[in-house]
Amino acid sequence: MELPIDHFPPYWEWGDEWLAEYNSFLGRHHGLQLLILSPNEDLWQDGGGSLHTYHLISGISPRGIAHSVVGLNGEIVHDPHPDRTGLEEVNSWDFLIKTFK
Repeated sequence: MELPIDHFPPYWEWGDEWLAEYNSFLGRHHGLQLLILSPNEDLWQDGGGSLHTYHLISGISPRGIAHSVVGLNGEIVHDPHPDRTGLEEVNSWDFLIKTFK
């Protein structure tokens, strides 16, 4: 989204309500919602080609904490953490989708 990290609220402070609060923020300010899916390799099948879709990949980092990286078709293409070690465990693929009123 090419926005500074401090533009986004600290979702980890919202506890169990983090997804509803985050989607409320994304909807109000950007017309987006976060769609969270379980990882599934079949998602990237498109008649033998790929969808060329960027998304987030969320899971557990080598540091033992929840972390998200940028993915392309289910593969990590960018880790924002300075050590660039990615994820040890993948829990979800997360997509920002446009909302319509």
